[in-house]
Amino acid sequence: MGPRFRCSGCGTEQPAVADAATALPFRCVAARPGDDIDHIVVSEARPTATDAVDPSAEPPLLRWRRRLSAHALAVDGGLGDSGFRALYDELADALGRIEGQPPTATRLITIRPTTFRMKSTIHGKVEADFVAGSHKARHLLPVLLWLRVAESIGLLDRAARRPLAIASCGNAALAAATLAAAAAWPIRVFVPPNAADAVVARLQALGATIVRCPRRPGEAGDPCVLRAREATGAGAIPFCVQGSECGMTIEGAEILAFETAEQLADLGCHPTAAAPLDVAVQIGGGALASGFSAGLRAAGVPHRLFPVQMEGCAPLARAYEASLAVPTEALDETGRALAAPRSRAMWPWQPTPASAATGILDDETYDWRAVVAATRHSGGRPLVTPESALEPARALAEAATDTALAFTGVAGLAGVLATPQAFGPNVLVLLSGQRRGADPG
Repeated sequence: MGPRFRCSGCGTEQPAVADAATALPFRCVAARPGDDIDHIVVSEARPTATDAVDPSAEPPLLRWRRRLSAHALAVDGGLGDSGFRALYDELADALGRIEGQPPTATRLITIRPTTFRMKSTIHGKVEADFVAGSHKARHLLPVLLWLRVAESIGLLDRAARRPLAIASCGNAALAAATLAAAAAWPIRVFVPPNAADAVVARLQALGATIVRCPRRPGEAGDPCVLRAREATGAGAIPFCVQGSECGMTIEGAEILAFETAEQLADLGCHPTAAAPLDVAVQIGGGALASGFSAGLRAAGVPHRLFPVQMEGCAPLARAYEASLAVPTEALDETGRALAAPRSRAMWPWQPTPASAATGILDDETYDWRAVVAATRHSGGRPLVTPESALEPARALAEAATDTALAFTGVAGLAGVLATPQAFGPNVLVLLSGQRRGADPG
């Protein structure tokens, strides 16, 4: 029933969705602790961006709903397109009551850095305008819609909901808790001990259960992610923005790319192979960059991908260098040739990650393979950016958007300002994450 799924790391075809035991095709069924394989589950055979679009629908997820795994499940499960739209409308109405407005397309603006020597036109996609103040809900809405469809067609029991689980220090947690509140679904949020008071207070107001996760002596990897994995191993549902934990999260980032491509065309920006769009994306777990680049490919937008990390935490740049041992022509879009052994290229960053851009301090880049493959195939390169670039980037972005932004949300722009010679005539950055308290990410 519904779409077919396969692990892009080991190639294992996932069981067909047929009952409660197979209703959550988020993680590879063949994954084993310590197997040193990079398992990420991907959906197969979805329609192209052009075939999927419904020009009459304005909200982004409805406009390209036929690209969503949840929509295919609804159609195959007998709920149909109208039933899927009814579930979406129910969630959108609830989000409107919580947030003051339902999910809508966000602004695409032009940023003019008059004090910097830039030959490029910089376009900024203002994701701080989206649900809960960042792009994170883009990732999670398709997952929540899958869960609601699965309940509606009898695969999951609404009366016995298992809790959702997410590891996050800021924006992802807020997005997840907001969506969970809209669906009246219990959620556990795994946060670091120093999580910002403003974030914790909002999570509590939304009804989330908060679990603080100190780093244990000798422990490698993000303790919040490790504790969340323990929770999902005990039965919680992964509701997170790491593709390694829930591969379906990239679908929302793809739709963000479709929306952006339409807006660029409206502005008269038509990238070509000779003059591609240069896309600078801040990298934490990597799902934003992998999904956004995949969406641009599906939309036929020539582009070069420039993943941006900070000097205090750059595991993706390290993995990119390690990946050069594998010829580019041997890499498919998922980078499967790099999947095993995973530790050849990706392992936790040491010492403890440090930057004012706290939301991209992931010890590991969980979706690194697809990001590396997209970067290499596109002709881009990773950028490791100095801390000193963050403050000028934020000042420029806030002046252009009239929105208070966290350092995390302007890290892509910081990479552009710090390396202007790397970019061509049209540059796109994603401005994601409102400033709250001590700049949580």
